[in-house]
Parts: sequence; structure tokens; C-alpha cells
Amino acid sequence: MDSAKSLRAAFLTAVAITTLGVLSAGFWSGARAQAPPGAAPATSTFVGEIPQAQAFVAVVVFDLRPGDGKRATLVYVCDGTGRVNEWFATPTSLAGATVELQSADGARIHAELGPQAVAGTFTPRGGQPMRFEARPAIGAAGLYSVAASAGRLQGISAAGSQLQATAPSRPEKDGYRIAGTVTPRHGGPLQLNASLLTPSRLDEPAAWIVLADSRVRGQKREVSSGQAAGGNCSLWQLIKSSVFGVHCQFLST
Repeated sequence: MDSAKSLRAAFLTAVAITTLGVLSAGFWSGARAQAPPGAAPATSTFVGEIPQAQAFVAVVVFDLRPGDGKRATLVYVCDGTGRVNEWFATPTSLAGATVELQSADGARIHAELGPQAVAGTFTPRGGQPMRFEARPAIGAAGLYSVAASAGRLQGISAAGSQLQATAPSRPEKDGYRIAGTVTPRHGGPLQLNASLLTPSRLDEPAAWIVLADSRVRGQKREVSSGQAAGGNCSLWQLIKSSVFGVHCQFLST
């Protein structure tokens, strides 16, 4: 598995395991108690649309290690129909504010990273560049890993916001009607009344892009084997420490 795939898989599996951990107060309180001093998440999430592709885009930029200036970038592009579902990632240090990424399927992302926006182009394999702009995720917006548990949808975002929601068994014309709450790491619960467009069943673990206007697009999340903490602990520790502020040891199985 190449480095980009490893980063993506580690991030998604880390988020999935953290989602399960949120369901257990003991795990969550224990993980927080063991967080290294000063290891608050240094994470920026941007979300937006790619109009030509009728897709949403989420860009997550986070420190690999607190204070060393090295960052990694994760990008997810999804149209909620199954036609566009691309992941891009780089675990390397970013020398500047420009990133050039390629997905496993040959799609490409060019992005200019700024404090208030990410602007760039998405180029599907064999297609033409399509421009996009993503703004900082506010409120319930963000990139989420979501799973079903006991008839409810529960998830967590790259910034650590917790999602709890319900949905009908059948979608309407514009998608599933999602009702619930999103609770940021530092703040009270926010109401979420969203419309989810997805080709996947709701009982399948999925990645969601939530926009500020409560539109959601997502798809079944790939679960990669061979990424347990013991097998790739250094990468797990970087992801978990930077995004969630917990040690790799909590991912051991």
C-alpha cells in the first residue's frame, strides 16, 4: 500500500475506532485523560462544492506533530451517486501553500491552501479540470466517519465533533432526511436537519461531507485491513495525536 493510501486508510480507520469509542464513556474519558499535554488538535477543515461535477469536496489539513511545522492534507470528493468518490492524501511535509495530489484512480487535485479558503481544481481521470472553492467548516459542517449502531447513526468529524442522528429507511427524491445533533469538541449540541444523498445503505460505514447549509453527500467507507496500530503505530500515532489528541496505544487490539 502506498503512502497516500496508508494515510487515508489510517485516518478513516482511526475515525471509525474513535466513533466506537465515543459510544463508551470509559474509553472517551480515558483517552482524554491520557492525552499528551498541549496536544490539542491542530486541524483545519474546509468544505465546498465542485459545481461542474455536482460534487462536494472536503479538505482537512493537520499537523503531523505539534509544533514542528509539518502538515499533511486529506481531500475527499463525493457526488453522492457513486459516479465521483475520490480520496487524496499526502503524509509529506508541505513546503508551501500549494498541494498537488493524485487518487488511486488517477484523478487529480490542485489546491491553494489559505487560512480562510482553499481554492483549486479537481480533474477526474481522463477529464478536464473543474474549479472549486472550499471555506472553513463551521457549525455542523465537516468531514465525518459515520456508522449505524442500534438503529441510530453515530459518527465523528475530523475536528472531533460528535454526530448522533436518525433517518427513515427509505430516501425521498432528494435523499434521506437526517435529524439529530452535532456536538463540537468544545461546545453544546447543534441541531442537524439534513438531506443526505448517498448510493450506499445507511447501515454501511460511510464517509460524509456535511456543508454549512445541511446538505450531505457521502458513500460507503473503505475499511482497509492490515492497518492495526501494532502494524503501523507511528502513522496511527501521528493521525490520532494531531487530530484527536490521543496516543497510539488506545488503538491496540
